[in-house]
This record gives sequence, C-alpha cells and structure tokens, in this order.
Amino acid sequence: MSTGADTDLVAERDRYLEFYAADADNPGIVKRLAELQLAAGETEHAGTLYAKLVDLDPDDAQAAFQLATIYLARGRYTDARELNAALLARGHDAPGIHYNLAWACVECGEYDTAIEHLAPLLERPADAPHANLLMARALHHRGELDTALEHALRAVEQNPEHADSLGALALLYFDSQDLGAAAAWADKALALDADNHAAQTVLGSAAIEEQDFATASRSFERLVERHPDSGRAWNALGLINLQRGDFAAAIGQMEKSLELMPNFVGGYNALAWAQIMNNDLDAARDSLNRANAIDDNFGETHGGLAVIAAMQGDLETAREEAKIARRLDPQSLTAAFAASLIAEAEGKPGRAEKIVRRILDSEISLGREQQATSLLEIVRKSLASRDDQ
Repeated sequence: MSTGADTDLVAERDRYLEFYAADADNPGIVKRLAELQLAAGETEHAGTLYAKLVDLDPDDAQAAFQLATIYLARGRYTDARELNAALLARGHDAPGIHYNLAWACVECGEYDTAIEHLAPLLERPADAPHANLLMARALHHRGELDTALEHALRAVEQNPEHADSLGALALLYFDSQDLGAAAAWADKALALDADNHAAQTVLGSAAIEEQDFATASRSFERLVERHPDSGRAWNALGLINLQRGDFAAAIGQMEKSLELMPNFVGGYNALAWAQIMNNDLDAARDSLNRANAIDDNFGETHGGLAVIAAMQGDLETAREEAKIARRLDPQSLTAAFAASLIAEAEGKPGRAEKIVRRILDSEISLGREQQATSLLEIVRKSLASRDDQ
C-alpha cells in the first residue's frame, strides 16, 4: 500500500506530466518532472528529461550531474565519463563529480585516470564514502594486490555493513591466495547480499580449486543470470565446460568473456586450450597471438604456441617458443607440456598427429594434476592483465 508521501509524489508527477505536455521546452517544468520521476524510480524517463535539460542548457551542472549518475546506474560508462569530464572542464569541482568520473573510468578500464581523481578523496569519507573501495578495485585491476588490500580494508572499516566492500575484500584475498580469509569475508558479504558479485565469484572459484565443478557451475550460472556483464564468471563457466569435455560450449563462453574483458591475457590462453581440445589449432594460434599483442612477456602464451607448433610437427618453432616461455617463466606449465610433446615427436614421423588424437580422445584427462588446474593457474598468473572484477 502506498504511503501518503508516495501518493502525493505520484499526484505531483501526474500534474507535471500535464504541464510538460503543454509546455515541453520549459526548463522549470522539465527539471521538476525529472526530479519527480527520479524519486519515483522511473530512471529511464528521468534520464531522457535530464538529457533534454543538458541540451537546452549545457551549463546546467545539476542536470548534467544527475544525467551522468543515471548513466552510471544503467551501465553507460562512456557517456558518464564524458559528462563528468565536461563538468570538470567547465570549472565545476565538486567531490561527487571526481568520484563519478573515477567510477566511470574504472568501468572503462582507465585505471590511472581513476586513481588520479580518487587520491584527493581518500581522506574525505563524508564527501566520498566509497572512495577507498573504488581505489581498491582500480588497483586490483592493475594487479597491485597488496596496496589494493590496504584500501579494501579501509573501505570495510569505514563501511562495515557494505556488501560490495566486503565482497571486494574477499575477492582480493582470493586472488592473493589467502583462501581462508577470502571465504570468511565472502560469507559476510553474502549474509548482507545473497547475490553479491564478488563474493559469489569467490565461492565459485574456490569450488573450481576443489574440483567441485557441480557447485562451481551453479555459482557461476547464477552469477551470469544476475550479472550478465561479468567477464570473469563467463570465463569460469568456460573452464568448467572445458573440464567436462563440452569444448563448443567452453569456446562460446570464453569468447563472451573476452568481449567483456578484451585485455584478459589469461582468457585468451584458456580459449586457446579449448580450441586445441576442439582440434582447431589455427584458431588456437590466433588466440595466443592476440594475447601476445596485449602482453608478449607472459610465458604461458609462448608455451601454448610451442604446444601448437609441436602438435603440427613444426619442432623448430616449438623449441623456440618453449625457450622463450622458460626464459620468461621457469615454472611455465605449457612450456613443460610442450617439452614432453617435442621429446615424443622428435624423430618419429606422424607422432604429433597421434598425440593430438590422444588428447582429443580424452586419454589425457582434465583432473586435479592436469589441464583444469593448470588452466586455472594460467588465469591466476595473468591477473595483472585482467579487465574485470
């Protein structure tokens, strides 16, 4: 049942709808109707009106700020970034503008710019209560896990009942391989918000670590249903289906992940392995070349190229790529696998083809000590290049 205040709000909104129909270019009417629709939760309609106000008067800072805030809520991060940047360029310097610009920049992958605008806000919690949380996310994306953890802990200290802060802290602990702390903080976040993205990601990822793929699948399927723009969740589903042997599904999910996280080096590596298992070595090579175009100092990418070359009988290229992989990462998992293929294939015509067939026949399983765990490690190794939390 509506309260009296709700009834009054609806009645005033309806009156202003009539006023607007009669005088649609009156700034005062447009602004009040936008405020009423925003208060009523009609954000799409309110956004249309605030956009009209900005068109009528580009110097209307309040309208531009409200429109940018609506864009952020609706996932239109590029539009929000442009509006907030324009406000700053016009001389407006409110903390909320800097914070919203930083938020938009984090979502657009512009972490350095986000950090620049967040730094002055960190000691002003009254003006920007979630600045430390956003700083933690930006630093997490850049792979600076220790410093990100410091900011996440401050965020939780400042807002101990804020599920997003608790979830971000849990995810940072998970990526720092402190699984006990990750699980504890994830449980606290989920007690406040059962669909918290970061906390659900921790639970699902922990289940993959434990080879509990049924639980992991349920967690990540729920995640993508509620957060369809979660590149990390799509990647995890791809890893799960790779383990199950459903290579077509794995490839589709990993490709979806990379649409959302186009700079995710580990994601291209995982996709390449799904393509290898699907007997599409040319596509796998293309995926690894895309990874190298982003960062050619990731040893697992070169190890993967060595594996493909060995499978195709190009042992010279295989040796070269494996050498690069080992130089970049002496513990490279893929370089070790490539070395075994080279050893088997040397001097044995047709041997590489038999190795491929054996892999595709699943005689090499995806158990705890083999590819599923190895791929998860590859993904973890490339956290610094990841474009999603």
